[in-house]
This record gives sequence, structure tokens and C-alpha cells, in this order.
Amino acid sequence: MQNEKMSILKMLEDGKITAGEAARLLEAATPPTGRPAKAGEGRPDRPQRDREPRHQGGGEAHHPGDGKAHHRGDGESRHPGNESRRPRPSPGGGERSFDGFADDLGKKFEGLAREWEPKLQRFAEAVVEKTADAADKLSRTISPPATEEQRRTGPKPSSPGPASAGTLTTFEKTVKPGHNELALKGKNANVRVKGYNGDKITLKVITKAKTSHPELDFMQLGERYVLHYSESDFEKVEVDALIPEALFDVVKISGNNGALDISSIQTGHLFVEFANGKAECRGISGDNLEIAHVNGPLVLLDISGQNGKMETTNGPVKASGMDIENLRLETTNSPMEILISGFKRHRSYTWMLETSNADMALNLPTGPDLGYYVKCHTSLGRIKNGLVNMDYSVNDNAHMEARSFRYDESPKQIKLSLETSNASISIN
Repeated sequence: MQNEKMSILKMLEDGKITAGEAARLLEAATPPTGRPAKAGEGRPDRPQRDREPRHQGGGEAHHPGDGKAHHRGDGESRHPGNESRRPRPSPGGGERSFDGFADDLGKKFEGLAREWEPKLQRFAEAVVEKTADAADKLSRTISPPATEEQRRTGPKPSSPGPASAGTLTTFEKTVKPGHNELALKGKNANVRVKGYNGDKITLKVITKAKTSHPELDFMQLGERYVLHYSESDFEKVEVDALIPEALFDVVKISGNNGALDISSIQTGHLFVEFANGKAECRGISGDNLEIAHVNGPLVLLDISGQNGKMETTNGPVKASGMDIENLRLETTNSPMEILISGFKRHRSYTWMLETSNADMALNLPTGPDLGYYVKCHTSLGRIKNGLVNMDYSVNDNAHMEARSFRYDESPKQIKLSLETSNASISIN
């Protein structure tokens, strides 16, 4: 029995079994206290002190991980690698009972297991709680995606009063003719820029500060006019600007989380960046017009110029009165609706319009001076062309290419490249 218990302890030391398993094996290998071993227990041909339990069904006892026990002629069992193991002397001197030593060891392991189980449980619960708290804090730092309603209508503009509460600062500067540049930037609020026939800038800025000493200034650096502040100082910066309509060669406007309204501006270069809100531009003309918009409707009214690159993501596009020579207009996951009353400023036009997962509809003017060259492509949708007097080179459900009969002699030539996916294209 001692050798069997030594084998169990060896397996525990080697990590082949757990402390709980060792305790159970030791308990099973120890006869109940005070009850002498019965004559039928163990092998009859061996002394009583070295009897080993049989498994049900007879045969020699097998020990997990150590193979069979080998019996010597003197009645003792020998396990591979354990021939030299003997019970250690007790600390008090003499040779301590092996059964007592094993019992004490088993009790210690069981006590440790009972002691550590609630501690490990509390540790696991603390880890889960801290992880959930960190994930919650991280989620609050990320702007949630715009809902379908927000993409269609945009957020409600703030109105004077409590909705626009904050500190109002007003700047005024006179602008002289020259190569002037204007840069205005809002944050978490509306941005409104309107041109008028004059030479003075009136800039009203409503702010909500995050620090005790925020810095805000509208600076003039030569011919550059810049609204300057550190974004880390402010929670909100709302911009309302009245500017000379034709005295800036470059206009840069940016903002987020509000509504954008730009109107009545004549400029050489217009650059607009806006996110998470409705963006509306009307009455604008320029040599180069660039608009980059995310998450909200994009409305374009009476826009004219030489080159235009306008794109939005996750928002519908509505355009009316567009008269741009070279235009690239894109959106994703939202419809595009174009209404054109006439092509007046240029002799030739090249337009590339593209959307995805949504319909595209164009309402175009017709007349003897207009010639169209149209290429359309869609997938999982249909193409409908309402233009008349067209010569088709390709005409099926997903792909169409056609031109007006007298396209080469037409005083005004309009090239259209239209593409969508999983939706239809309609030309009227």
C-alpha cells in the first residue's frame, strides 16, 4: 500500500494528476480508520503489510501513468523508476507513519482547494467587470453610425436659445482684392457660410469650452483669413459667417456633427469636408469644386464651374441646376436623383455618376442643339432610357451604350457614364 501511495504522489509531483485527484486516490487506497484489513483483501500469497487492492474482475493492479506493478519474490511491489523511494522520516525523529503523512497531505490539498476556489472566483468576476467597463468606455469614444433617418434627413439644426447655448464671439475684418484665402472650421455644430455683395467679413462663433483658458481667434496672415483654435479646448464650435461673395480665390470649409449650409459664393477653388449631418450647397460657382461628405444627405442646387468632384458616403444625393463641364459625382448605399434644366455654360460636358445598392434617376433636357453619348451599366437591375433619336450599339438589361443620331454635329455634346449595382438606372 505504501508503494501505491508513493506512486500516486509521484504522479502528482510530475503533474500527471491534480491535487484533488491525488487526494481521492489516496483516500481510496487507505482502509477506514480502526478497521483491520479483511483476510480477503490483497493478495493471499503476500504479507499483510504489502497487500494491494485488486480491480474488479481480478488481475494485477494497474497504476495510472506508471504501467503494471512488478512483484519481487520477497512480497514487495516494484514500480519502474520508484525502486529507491522510501517513506521520509518525520520531523520529530523516527519514522513517521506513511498513512498519516499521506492523509495530512491530502487534507492540505483539499484545504488549499477550498481556500483558493472563492478567491479565484472573485478574481475572475473582477476581470470580467473591468473588461466590460473598459469596453464601455471605449464604445463611448466612438461615434455611433448614423441611422437611416439621420442619413435621409440629417440632424436637426440647432436654433438660437438653449440649443445653441455657449459663448458668442464676433469678429469683423475688411477684405481687399487680391489672392485671398479663407479657412473656416466648425466642431460638433452647424456651419453656415453665406456670400454677399460687400467687402467685410462678419464672423459669429458660438463655443462651448472644455478648458479654463481656451484660445479662439480669427487671424489675418497677409491674404489668408483663418479661424484658429485648438480642438482639444472646445466641445463645440458653431460658425455663422457672412463673407464677400467674390473676393476669395480659395475657400476651405470643414466641420462635423451638425448641418452645413454654404450659399452664394464665387471662387476659384472650393474645398468642403463635412461629416455626420446634412450638407447643402447652392448658388456656387468656381473653377474647381471639391466636396467630401460622410453620413448624411448631400443637396446641390445651382452649382456651376469647370471641374467638380463631389462624393458622399451613406447619404442620398439630390442635385438640380448643375452646370459643370467635368463632373464626378459619387455616393454609396443611397439613391441619386439629378434634375437638369439646361446645359448653358459650356460646349461639351463629361459626367461620371456612380452609386451602389440604390437607384439612379436622371431627368435631362432635350433639344436640337443637344447631343448625348450615354454609357450605362448595372448589376441585378434594369436600365430605362427615355431619350429619343438614339443609335444603340449595346442595349440589354444590364448594359447600354447609345448616342444621338447627329451627335458629332451637335452644338452641345454631353457624355454620360452612369453606373450602379443591385439597382436600376432611369433616364427621362
